[in-house]
Amino acid sequence: MKITKGFISAATLATLVSMSGCDNFCFGDDLVCFMDDIEIKERIYQPEANTFTVTLDAEGEFNSHQFTLGELQTIDELSFGIRDASVLRKYAAIKKVHTLTAAAFKTYQQEYVIPGKDCPVSFMHQNLQSMLLIPANEAVAKQLEFFDIPFDGKGTPFKLRGHYMQHKHSYFIDGGKTFTLTLPKYESAMSNFGSARHTFIYFLVTEVYP
Repeated sequence: MKITKGFISAATLATLVSMSGCDNFCFGDDLVCFMDDIEIKERIYQPEANTFTVTLDAEGEFNSHQFTLGELQTIDELSFGIRDASVLRKYAAIKKVHTLTAAAFKTYQQEYVIPGKDCPVSFMHQNLQSMLLIPANEAVAKQLEFFDIPFDGKGTPFKLRGHYMQHKHSYFIDGGKTFTLTLPKYESAMSNFGSARHTFIYFLVTEVYP
């Protein structure tokens, strides 16, 4: 079987250029492993039933993923980096945005931004989470391909409309047999500050704001 069931251990968050200030560091790219042969077969967005289902062909292997939708809302968040979703595209994600949880962001503000301390690189490394942006339709998918957020060490505002999602179930077909697939819940990150786990947040995008 080509797909490893469970989590992805691959996405590497690394390489900090400088510890002198937030504007002087960046996170290294994830594994450069793009899956070119991915075809979306169908997206079924059913807000009245609180479900979203996407089926796709990833390098000759059929996959289907279903999610339970949270409330439709407009989010106004701060980004600490954006990447192409690379290997996560087989779960229909197009971009991955690094954000902080509300609690971590409050700590960051109170302990680093307000006193004007140097950038807490190790703190960021340990507390980032990864928001996976999954388009609700083809029009949004095309927008997300070109969606970018300029980097700022203090966080760059971005705004999207859609649903936070919980994974319901997935399966893939290999050799004519059907297998249950468990979607990843986090990615492993490595840097010179050690290892960390960044939780995946699945977000269905229904509208991209300029």
